[in-house]
Amino acid sequence: MKVSIIIPVYNVAKWLPECLDSVLNQGWIVGKDYEILCVNDGSTDNSLEVLRDYEKDGITIINKENGGVSSARNWGIDRAKGEYIWMVDSDDFIAPNVLPKIYQYATNEQIDQLFIGVVSTPEITPPYKQLLTIRTKISTNSVCLSLIRREYINRHNIRLNTSMKIGEDTLFQFHIGIHFPKTAELKDACYFYRQRSSSVMHTHNMQLHFENIKILLKEYIEVRDKYLSNPVVNMDLIEKRINRAVQVVVSDSLFCLPRQEQKKLLNQLTEKKLYPYPVFWNLLTFRYGYKIFLVNLFNLLLPHRWYYDIVSGIIRLKVKNSDTK
Repeated sequence: MKVSIIIPVYNVAKWLPECLDSVLNQGWIVGKDYEILCVNDGSTDNSLEVLRDYEKDGITIINKENGGVSSARNWGIDRAKGEYIWMVDSDDFIAPNVLPKIYQYATNEQIDQLFIGVVSTPEITPPYKQLLTIRTKISTNSVCLSLIRREYINRHNIRLNTSMKIGEDTLFQFHIGIHFPKTAELKDACYFYRQRSSSVMHTHNMQLHFENIKILLKEYIEVRDKYLSNPVVNMDLIEKRINRAVQVVVSDSLFCLPRQEQKKLLNQLTEKKLYPYPVFWNLLTFRYGYKIFLVNLFNLLLPHRWYYDIVSGIIRLKVKNSDTK
């Protein structure tokens, strides 16, 4: 088996047919060249009925109790038989006949992880020719945007963290990256990411983000301490991730913690020699758009306690004024 496509499914009956049609339109024989593992994560709509309509086309349905998208993906990984795995979200879709192309590229170059081009699409899919005019990007965060050698993640016992609501992709990619995988990029439009306003990634919740970033930071530190006496992993990557996570924790704390808790957090980070962290001058770029640039500009001087205290005071003043109106 060349590739295992893993699709977690939860209450996406509206979008599921487009996803399944795309993974079936690959010019390969399902069950011989590749497998399509659809993990029904306790859907309460008619997603399961949609899946059953496609059973005749060779997809494999795996039913389980609801445990979240990471749990569903792990179930798929544990049951996959392909040389490579590709995790596809059930409300997204992939380009026609792209699977043989990316598989051949990965095997010819003996790649452990091949990052592929992604196109962000509106909620209602426009004509395919119009999609191809949208700029293609490469992302190293999402688990959906790479073909991964199954033996590699099994050898290093890498699975998704099921306790996280957001950021689990980042942690998964971190565990892949620290073991020095052979990687490459294919910038062709391979994956089409549907921007749904109701999705977790588009539902802004600062407190949830803050709690999950703390989980990331804790995991990074545990990995660093585990390998500190025997650095057989990419320690530079680990330190960079720790510093970046500390930056985000410090930034989020301005909005999520009362003043006394902010002081306590900074003191704890200082005791652990995690604060102040380096100033990330390299993040002052328009590469990711002006909004990200402004966020990074705002965060730039947070390693300086005086700047943090000033910003904290301004935010508390604004909150106090809004409460009195």
